[in-house]
Amino acid sequence: MNKSSSLFCTHNPIILFDVETTGLSSDVDDLIELGAIILSLNQKNTIAKEELNCLIKLPEGKHLSAEISKLTGITNEMLETQGLTQQDAANTFVDMIEQSSPDRILFIAHNAHFDISFLNAFLRKNGHSNLADQFDILDTLTILKDRKSYPHKLSDAITHYKLNEQVENNHRALDDVKALFAVLSAMAKETGDLPKYINLLGYNPRYGAPSNRIPHAVYVPQSYNSPTKLYANT
Repeated sequence: MNKSSSLFCTHNPIILFDVETTGLSSDVDDLIELGAIILSLNQKNTIAKEELNCLIKLPEGKHLSAEISKLTGITNEMLETQGLTQQDAANTFVDMIEQSSPDRILFIAHNAHFDISFLNAFLRKNGHSNLADQFDILDTLTILKDRKSYPHKLSDAITHYKLNEQVENNHRALDDVKALFAVLSAMAKETGDLPKYINLLGYNPRYGAPSNRIPHAVYVPQSYNSPTKLYANT
């Protein structure tokens, strides 16, 4: 991933991450899996420096729905026998960041508003108040909407960049992060404008901007098949 190395001119480290959750609301639903890869620059190539992959126990009295288990393959038994406590998972994630000698961190996710919102809520509940609010964001979903027609899920990006034989979107956190890494690499080779999307989040004007905005992000209405790049509208 060569052109993406321009991201390292302003940020170190770069963290790709993905979450699996019990639902869609960061206010009431819980994380059940967190996956992350820390990227570092080795000469002219970007490499994976460290990985995190952990299942997370649910609060006492809560259980996964059959729908979420079917989607992710994660079961209540797996969470109970293999999962970390919420506190341990949060501490592990924060320790990973701190040990990477953070300067200015860039978080990358597909549909970053969703993932950052859940990560913020999770860290806040476990003693790391709004930690992720301090870091910059790159949303590959926003970028994809500027580069291809609908639909725009991670699986659509994998197909668009002809990566199906390399990775898949299987709704397991670390596997999806690895797929995200491959998509990001393809995006970087395609066009060298990734830095222009930092802290820029597109939203569907039909539904309006989300109410729980990430404070330092700029939210811009993003229509499908727009003739101009989203960053040209800011």
